This record gives sequence, structure tokens and C-alpha cells, in this order.
Amino acid sequence: VPKLAICDENGAIEGKFFLKEM
Repeated sequence: VPKLAICDENGAIEGKFFLKEM
């Protein structure tokens, strides 16, 4: 489970991509 973090509109952060499912 990834920690909550600030990501850009593409969901890219620290070289990893998170899928937005809200």
C-alpha cells in the first residue's frame, strides 16, 4: 500500500505512477 503523496496531474511521483480512482 503506497503512502499518500503529492503527485502531478499524470500521477507521476518519484518515478512511480499511481492510478487515480476517486
